[in-house]
Amino acid sequence: MKKKLIGLAASILAISLIFSSVKSTEAVSYYGHDGSVSEYLEKVVVKPYSNKKDTWVYIVKACATDHNLGVAGVVLKSDIDREQLGVSKSIVKGNCSHYGAVMKAKDGDTLGAELILTHEAL
Repeated sequence: MKKKLIGLAASILAISLIFSSVKSTEAVSYYGHDGSVSEYLEKVVVKPYSNKKDTWVYIVKACATDHNLGVAGVVLKSDIDREQLGVSKSIVKGNCSHYGAVMKAKDGDTLGAELILTHEAL
């Protein structure tokens, strides 16, 4: 009886070790972003990252065109990635500021961005 319990415990341990070695990163979640950017933002650089599949260099420019902007953050989005940059900066009317990241995306057209203004942030 003791041998059966030890054998059962060893089997369960072996099976759990096998399944725990499967990487959860293989499952990719898709955000389905359409590549749009919010008001005051403009795409500056969208180019493939050197020798990395589905990796892009993405830079956006935020410009205060009609009034000063209080920027709390910038959210960079793609079809499979999302980066939230905490900024906490004031952009004076007529000036611009650049933000960027290396992003995962199946297609460069899906890269988009959203500006979080200080009056919107909680």
